[in-house]
Amino acid sequence: MATPPPVPPPVDPPRIFGPTPPDYSFISFLDLTNADLDQLSAADNGTVVYNAQEGRLQVKTAGGWANAIIPHAVTAAALQFFLNDLSSGLNRLSDLRSRMVWIESSGGGYYKDTIDYVKHARVIGSDGKVYKALASTGPSFTVQDPVTETNDPRTVWELDSPEPSYEGVAIAGGHVHADGTLVTGESWGVSSVTRSGADSDSYLYTVILDVPVDDNEYHVQAHSIVDVTDVTLIPIIPSDPPCFTVQFEKRVNANTVHDGIARAFYFAVYGK
Repeated sequence: MATPPPVPPPVDPPRIFGPTPPDYSFISFLDLTNADLDQLSAADNGTVVYNAQEGRLQVKTAGGWANAIIPHAVTAAALQFFLNDLSSGLNRLSDLRSRMVWIESSGGGYYKDTIDYVKHARVIGSDGKVYKALASTGPSFTVQDPVTETNDPRTVWELDSPEPSYEGVAIAGGHVHADGTLVTGESWGVSSVTRSGADSDSYLYTVILDVPVDDNEYHVQAHSIVDVTDVTLIPIIPSDPPCFTVQFEKRVNANTVHDGIARAFYFAVYGK
């Protein structure tokens, strides 16, 4: 009887995780099957492989292959380490989320109606202007877009203090209610304010300063809290004491313009 030819070795022999392999960095067991285990019959006792078909680790014994049992103490310790790391990671994520909520509520970016803003938060409105929150606002309170608020005086948002556009020294400034009442706690260098006129076509605010203007030259900026079409400022030079008038115009429609509507406003006075 003729001797059968030798069986050629497999093209891709299964890889073995043995007691003392030279290098573990390239070894993968995810592709081993039962058929591969038959080819490992010559493996040393104690060799461990992953049986992908059964989804278990198997160990070579004197009697063949047996399921490799990992002691509960080992798996429990590994699981505890995993849970500890997971808990630590979740705590860090929770802390990061809290910090992000605090940053969002303090403002700094464009206004969003989905964010709860705290008092004094700053946001950029859709008109590109910066607004300051006068009270907490958002889904948990009252949602109010800073650009479209119509309260006069405003109660939710107000324009943040504008940057001076005049090269001079600020000598006076203040806040005036729509009825002409001067907000003394937010005003300085001002003697008094009066509102004259009887209707929305004739209201005129006169601001009398309480500071000297030596060269009789000063510049005034006024910003209404609620939007207007135009602002007319007339510094009265010379005058004693120095003063100026403010009048706000509002176009109601294409055919109707009120030349002297009532508006709360901020103002700043600069002298050279």
